Amino acid sequence: MTKRQKERQEVWRTISEKRTGKQLAPIPPQGYEAGKTYYNGYWQQFHTVEAVRPDSFNKYTSRWEDGETTTHCTEPDPEKDFMLVR
Repeated sequence: MTKRQKERQEVWRTISEKRTGKQLAPIPPQGYEAGKTYYNGYWQQFHTVEAVRPDSFNKYTSRWEDGETTTHCTEPDPEKDFMLVR
């Protein structure tokens, strides 16, 4: 990640923490982990990753805060998506 990307990440983290009232941290380079909760900056919702299938096109199953469960292949955006700190 470049210096500029890190700066943008910090701006998005600050905005997202103010919006949600929760403490957030950057997602580690290995990506999503099953059982952890993340904040999606695009959808502005939390989701809990229920399953990770590395050998499948639709790698992730997530339960969103609105109750919907989806299976998808979208990797986290390192600038706008964050992990919930518990």
